Amino acid sequence: MKDVFDNTDWSFYLVDNTLKQIGDFLPRLFVFIVLLVMAWLIMRGLLFLIKKLLKLSKIDDLAENLSESDLFNHIKIKPSAIIMAFAKFFFVLLIIIFGADFLQLHAVSDEISKFLGYIPQVFVAIILFVLGVYLSIVVKKFIRELLRSFGWSGASVISNIVSYIILIIVSITALSQAGINTHVITDNLSLVLGAFLACFALAIGLGSREVVLRILYSFYSKKNYQIGQVIKFDNIEGEILAIDNISITLKTDSGKMIVPIKDLVDTKVKILSNE
Repeated sequence: MKDVFDNTDWSFYLVDNTLKQIGDFLPRLFVFIVLLVMAWLIMRGLLFLIKKLLKLSKIDDLAENLSESDLFNHIKIKPSAIIMAFAKFFFVLLIIIFGADFLQLHAVSDEISKFLGYIPQVFVAIILFVLGVYLSIVVKKFIRELLRSFGWSGASVISNIVSYIILIIVSITALSQAGINTHVITDNLSLVLGAFLACFALAIGLGSREVVLRILYSFYSKKNYQIGQVIKFDNIEGEILAIDNISITLKTDSGKMIVPIKDLVDTKVKILSNE
């Protein structure tokens, strides 16, 4: 009989203790719901503000420049949409951490806090990659126009190769910033790039001989001759009408004559009169 009363007392104790814990938890849960609603409203307000700032900054114009890259020419993603998604995800995680701490779920909040500490690294890596892509586009345009000004037929190929090299270097840097071990990639890539750049430099050195000669001829002609001068060489006499990088246009008795500058460099020229 005594055991029955003891069991009954223990059951009442369990029920009473459970009800007490529920009674203590319900006010905390109510406060948590109120704070959760307030946090959600604050998040919506901050997201609205960020959206307006992104619109004023015209960051989506960057996508038009990135579309010139072979990596992004088929991708139609607005940078503002990516930033908004990242901001929303970040705010949601903050709310979860706040709620877990408030409900004393410390294991959940600790793990999410560790994950949040990793997010800035990923964000910086993404920024580095995007800036690297933009830099590769600028360098590609510059090299292509520079080589075309020299009359190189392979200007597009060379500029594309340089652009890809920059993209590879930037991609490895971004991966390293994100905390990914890239030692194996960099070690092997260094050998490949070293061999490629050596061959490329040799080809440029051999192929640029004619370009350098043309530049020197241009300096020579502009320094020694002027429009309006009358010159004579190899029984040819005429007045200089025009001077460009590779030739001189003469007005002779028989008509206009275009003379390559290298022909004037390799022979004696007599200046009969100035303008």
